[in-house]
Amino acid sequence: MPNLVAIVDRTASKEALGADLDRMMDAVDLPAFHFPRRAAIEDGVAAGNVLPGMNANLAQPARSGRRWLMLDGEILGVQALKDDLRRAGREVDTDDDAELAMTAFEVFGPDFYQRMNGTWNMVFHDGDSGATYVVTDRLGSRLLFFAHDAGRLVCANEMKGVIAGRKVPSRPGGVGLMALLSAGGHHGTRTWISGIETVPPGTVIRIDREGRRTDRRYWRFAFNEGGPEMSEEDYAAAFARSLRAATERAMKLSDRFPIAITLSGGLDSRAVALSIDKRHIPMEAITYGDPDSNDVRFARQLAEVIGLRHLYIESLRPGLEADSERVFKELTGVTEKPGFYSMQADRILWRCEALTNFDGLASMIWHPVYKKHMRFMLNGAAGDAMTGSHLTPDLMLYPDREKVVDSFVRRFFFMPQEVLRKVLNPSFYADWGPERDRVFRSDFNHIDADEPLAVANTWDMENRQRRGAFTSFVMERYFCDCRSPFLDYELDDMLARVPGRWRFQQRIYKRMLVKHFPEAAHVPWAYTGGRITASPTYEFAREVFNFGRARAKRMLQRGPGRAKQRWDFRDVVGLMRADTAMHEMLDAFTRSDLFPSEVFDAQGVRELAEDYRRDGSHVQHVMFTNLVGIGRVMQMLMGPGKIELPPTADPARFGVPTE
Repeated sequence: MPNLVAIVDRTASKEALGADLDRMMDAVDLPAFHFPRRAAIEDGVAAGNVLPGMNANLAQPARSGRRWLMLDGEILGVQALKDDLRRAGREVDTDDDAELAMTAFEVFGPDFYQRMNGTWNMVFHDGDSGATYVVTDRLGSRLLFFAHDAGRLVCANEMKGVIAGRKVPSRPGGVGLMALLSAGGHHGTRTWISGIETVPPGTVIRIDREGRRTDRRYWRFAFNEGGPEMSEEDYAAAFARSLRAATERAMKLSDRFPIAITLSGGLDSRAVALSIDKRHIPMEAITYGDPDSNDVRFARQLAEVIGLRHLYIESLRPGLEADSERVFKELTGVTEKPGFYSMQADRILWRCEALTNFDGLASMIWHPVYKKHMRFMLNGAAGDAMTGSHLTPDLMLYPDREKVVDSFVRRFFFMPQEVLRKVLNPSFYADWGPERDRVFRSDFNHIDADEPLAVANTWDMENRQRRGAFTSFVMERYFCDCRSPFLDYELDDMLARVPGRWRFQQRIYKRMLVKHFPEAAHVPWAYTGGRITASPTYEFAREVFNFGRARAKRMLQRGPGRAKQRWDFRDVVGLMRADTAMHEMLDAFTRSDLFPSEVFDAQGVRELAEDYRRDGSHVQHVMFTNLVGIGRVMQMLMGPGKIELPPTADPARFGVPTE
């Protein structure tokens, strides 16, 4: 559950800070779940946590003299940190992550957080110096949003917490909104709300008594830009060892709470499943999707080989949809049948806040089932990025960074200019259209690499993964924490040492799977439908053939829209086009007092929606979905009065157990 909120305002009284903090915690809370709250308030600074209770971090605020800290998330490398403390002469008997972090500060000093292998954010206050620190983990795996307006800094794990704590109105705008509409997603630190950004990964923000702010990156990716340091087999063996160790760290608290793995027929969840120590098996592996799809068929085979209890939940979906429909009708009074997305839209958007296309975050329908089977979700997120899945052949040919950047600009901003001009106010388009590309390119200035493959890998992790996959973690976090071994510090350090040419086509990854987990070598890979091999030549040739075949099928496609991709679980374009309530929602937004006419053109938005209803193209779908999301989130978070959870966004109303 995104839960950390904080304010630093040296001009505010303790009473005012306390009232503002309560309002921020109310905004990020889910009242039906009865989450405990923790708070710390000093002169000029206040921090709070709304804690779901599955992580070992209830001893908050952790204190040492006049210093205290609030921790969101968890330390997974607990034993390594305790060993470091023991070697430094300090025996530790606590299992609480917040207390452990404070002990690390006492022993190791101001840079103690660098030893905290895990997924976390932290607010640390030093009463002696009067300085307050906001710190993110190395990868920024738990997004932390902030705004710094007129001497007040507010931060929270959800934008709604920041909106509730600001002293200025929050409105859409700026280059972040322009990028979202141009690409369907964000990059860098921007959001679609003017003045609200994310704290970068591996960053410390320091604010002193006078309110002066300094930002510092304490860690950056450094991918191997040279030749091999070991043989291919040595890299593969090191990968297997590091993955097993990372997965074991991700099994923390498995003796107290149920852990399940979301399993497909791809490489990443397969690798994690194979690396689970046998003493944790059997455990549940959850799969959904078309029953005849490669993902479902091969996940079932993998579960059988490994000894996992395979739970194919697709047969439960009709019942879950019927339950959602019944509740939605009771809450809204509608009589017609709601669409697949309209009956979930508020639940999804309350959590993702329109930071990405919400049509890909429909796991909310499964939450009544998920809550019964897990409090921790093991997954393979970021495995593709860390192993080179997105390194394209053209990167092998580029001689310098500029050509890499040019390539990313072309690929990232796919929305046609005529579509952007249609929906945007001409003044907004003129102001932010040129700025979009300039800001995008400036993000590459922070990447300390020259080799094209290293540049691409770093951008992928800090942008596509962080602003995509990490955003999706928010959907489940109110009842379970998502854990990916591929976000483990030690595993990432090992994978970053693999030479770029051996990350290409995931060469070392495939070798590791074939050679070090031979028991599953016969189970095909969903992406290709064939067995994984350790032959880079064969694997490359097969992917080229499959790419060409898929492209030919798309070119031969008849009618509007696009061919369903092999990774699609449902016809999202068809479902959204046919969802009358989605169209009515967007139309009502264009006619409301809340509509930002300084940003959007109301008539152009309505025309785009009608074009989409008629043609159903992919670019229209992306734009339509973003516009619906922005409009609904504005209505929930930026209207008059206090931010409150709408009944239609409350998962407890839709069958998610609260105990």
